[in-house]
Amino acid sequence: MKDYRQPLLLSFFVFCCVHSAVSQINWEVWNKAEEMYQSKQYAEALNYFDEVERDNPYYGNTYVRKSYINYHLKNHQQALAELEQAYVYKPIDSQYFYMKGQFLDKSGAMDNALFYFDLLISMEPNNARYRNYRGNIHLESQHFKSAIRDYNFVLAREPEKYNLYFSRGAAKFNLKMKREACLDWLYARDYNKSCQNYFFYKCNNEDLRPINHPVFPVENVEMPVCIVGNDSSLVNFVSLELNYPDAALFKQEEGMVLLQFDITSDAKMQNIKVLHSVSAELDKEALRLIELTEDKWVEPAKVNGKPIHSSHILPISFRIDQLNFSECQLLEEYEEIAAMDANEAFRVSSEYLVRNPFAIEVYQQRQNALKLLGHTDEKDYAGIYKQIRSSSTYLHPEIISYSKCAKLFYNNEWELTIPAYASYCRLAKIANGLRIEGAYQDYRMDGTLYATGHLNYGNKDGVFQFYYPNGQLKSEYLFENDMPLGLWKFYYENGSSQHLLNVSGQSFEVISSYDSSGQQVLKDGNGTWQFKVPVYNHADTVTICGELQNKLRTGEWSLTLSNNISLVEKYKKGNYISGEYSENGKSMTLNAPEIKVNFLIPGEILKSSKLDLDAKINSSAYSNMLDDYRFEYVNSL
Repeated sequence: MKDYRQPLLLSFFVFCCVHSAVSQINWEVWNKAEEMYQSKQYAEALNYFDEVERDNPYYGNTYVRKSYINYHLKNHQQALAELEQAYVYKPIDSQYFYMKGQFLDKSGAMDNALFYFDLLISMEPNNARYRNYRGNIHLESQHFKSAIRDYNFVLAREPEKYNLYFSRGAAKFNLKMKREACLDWLYARDYNKSCQNYFFYKCNNEDLRPINHPVFPVENVEMPVCIVGNDSSLVNFVSLELNYPDAALFKQEEGMVLLQFDITSDAKMQNIKVLHSVSAELDKEALRLIELTEDKWVEPAKVNGKPIHSSHILPISFRIDQLNFSECQLLEEYEEIAAMDANEAFRVSSEYLVRNPFAIEVYQQRQNALKLLGHTDEKDYAGIYKQIRSSSTYLHPEIISYSKCAKLFYNNEWELTIPAYASYCRLAKIANGLRIEGAYQDYRMDGTLYATGHLNYGNKDGVFQFYYPNGQLKSEYLFENDMPLGLWKFYYENGSSQHLLNVSGQSFEVISSYDSSGQQVLKDGNGTWQFKVPVYNHADTVTICGELQNKLRTGEWSLTLSNNISLVEKYKKGNYISGEYSENGKSMTLNAPEIKVNFLIPGEILKSSKLDLDAKINSSAYSNMLDDYRFEYVNSL
């Protein structure tokens, strides 16, 4: 059913959608940066992209561009740092592995470069360009047999790529396969100068008859087909079905679960398991998601049209969206890891790998720390990497829990703000990028629990609780479809009872009340009742005071707020007689009672579904975070 009950909320998020991450980009500056980049004026382009980043730090493609610029400027370490920053805001895909492999190769870390090219090719097994690049790294690393396999794959597709005959010949020559090397150089000597020279100097005395140049069949891999509803995309299906578990959200558990499963040659799913675990709750949700597809696989993987049994790895990342995104903090910490002691280095590298288990260089830092500490690797990343790099395993792009939940920051007025101005933060689920939905928890900035609640389509629905800084329950309110009802309970900081009310709609009955010493001041509907509730910014307190006889209001009841607002009502045996409202010396007569349940409700509850913005911050900060600051991915859904 369409929800018309939250116009303010919808208006805010409509604003967010229109002013998405991409719309917040200064395209005039971006275009200047692109112009400089395309004309190879890299230093000038970098200055412009820095300006784009300052305007909107949440757009991943800015960091991709800056990464390539630093690569061209031969700042390879900075290129890697910018790349990692980019993929805080983008799902890990083949571009990530390709760029990482490129940059590491150029910086001389060839073993790590090969790791990323192995992952890249497991994601795009038919890409000849990637095989060519990997073959060159194998050749330079003196992995001659592996180089030959990659060159065979490429030349089967592109037989006129004559420079590869020289490279393949060099690999064969180093394996003492002189005749085969000379045949490669002979075949391409009319088209490639290196082949001509090497054939002349290395093959003069070699009898090459009969000249039969080997031909390798083209190998073409087709991935298995999964049909889910009207959309054949596994990524879309899992993204939309993903439900961040409440328990994991409120423990702030985040990370990338790697699922492994097989698709048989007759398109049956089997052997589903968690290869890389984050937590019991997140692992369980990841397994639930992939099991939803169990009967949706309609075609197996094929090699040259022949069905095969294939193994697959699906990365599912659970992330709580927030302005000070945790990966960014970990990136900053990781840059300082060389100066850390072994315990701290182990902590930082372990936390990083939970979020990105593909980061081989972080794994190596972790192994160094483990060695210094004398510990073994309980996570067995070496075994995980062996499985991922297997030639029979296919890796899928990362799926991220975008727009599912968020860590929101509030100031004292309960307006959305940035962490620097925040007094509270909220962990909450975001429904369709439009509203806070379901259970939420609020925390003080020191990490202590402040409040919990539950919203259903913007309505208060269920239990709302507030807590003292020592963790003791302060108050408990019940609502059903936005209607106050049931027993409302209030406690002192030591846990003793303060008030017990029975609420129905806008009317309430005081069942019991105790003073701070534990003395019951209202019993069996008789006594004086005094109730205080702070306004939401805690700058003032609403105080209600009145007499009850046989559960009925009698005499004068008052409500005061600061020194200049008061509400006085007179009753006789529960019947309203008269009332007066005063503010700043001016008064008006009230024809009906106004001291009702709404005055008992903390302002935080009344504002729980409203998302007003702090006037001190740029509205794009929250529009980027809550809706589209990972524009490319969200819009693809």
